Amino acid sequence: WRLTDKLTVTPGVKYINYELFIHAPVNATTIQPLYMSKVYDKTLGYLTVNYRITPFWSAYVQASQGFLVPDISAMYVTQPNLSGVQPQTSMAYQVGTVFARGNLTVDVDAYNIDFDHKLQSVTVTDNTSPYYNQTFYTNSGGAFYRGFEGQGTYVLPYGLSAFGNLSILQAVGKSDPINPGGNGKQLDGAPRWTAAWGLRFNHKHLIVDRDELTVTVDDKYVGPQMANAAKGAAAPNGAIKTWNQANLSATYKFGQYAIQAQVLNLFDHQYLTGVKGSGVDAGGHVDQTLSASNNNAPQYLTPRSYQITLRAAF
Repeated sequence: WRLTDKLTVTPGVKYINYELFIHAPVNATTIQPLYMSKVYDKTLGYLTVNYRITPFWSAYVQASQGFLVPDISAMYVTQPNLSGVQPQTSMAYQVGTVFARGNLTVDVDAYNIDFDHKLQSVTVTDNTSPYYNQTFYTNSGGAFYRGFEGQGTYVLPYGLSAFGNLSILQAVGKSDPINPGGNGKQLDGAPRWTAAWGLRFNHKHLIVDRDELTVTVDDKYVGPQMANAAKGAAAPNGAIKTWNQANLSATYKFGQYAIQAQVLNLFDHQYLTGVKGSGVDAGGHVDQTLSASNNNAPQYLTPRSYQITLRAAF
């Protein structure tokens, strides 16, 4: 809906109807047999308003609803209950601006997402319950996701261009009676910031008229995060420090054929990027000496690797 030559409003609506069913005469992880079905449906709204400030600068506001149907794996527990597991929902707002003029393109935005009905696995610990020591999925609590994002690209002479981006992230648990230790805390696996930079070189007609060479180098940074989720009254723990990975890629195209060579993890960093299990040292950091034999395996950045790809388009 173009209200003026500068102001455009775009509303939208989407209806989702999703059937999840299990027909299993034999199921290794649940009751035998298992025949269940459930229909999830919801109407979702969307709205974006865009204002063109100048021919090369615009601003926008967006609002949208989200709806995530439970995965079928939520039923692979000892006490499956389709009627008790509800879809996860979200309400998102974003405001931003985009600038593109000459050799420079920049966009910046801020967002806020209110996320509810978080789906999580729970084991009954009350030994007086008929479901004692049994595991099931339930909806409990939610989270606020807020952040700032910015990125830009500048075209340099001789086929070169440079880009960079930065995101400041906040992912905070809320209203979770099962794991209250995560309420008001940064969620596990959510870095507090991310960033990247890179250079790209592109040159056509390098040797013959139909060829093209593209070379890129980029470096991605992942800020500090917690390795393990909240458990009961205990907050998320196991601090993983900032890590980064640089990559180099070169692609030579000749007509419909191309060859690409890549060097991944260019500087062969061996940063800790995650952990399986819940082991932390006395200082609250992930214990990097833990072994897989006790279900506590540290995960490291893959060592430097090389890859060559041949392509043909038809």
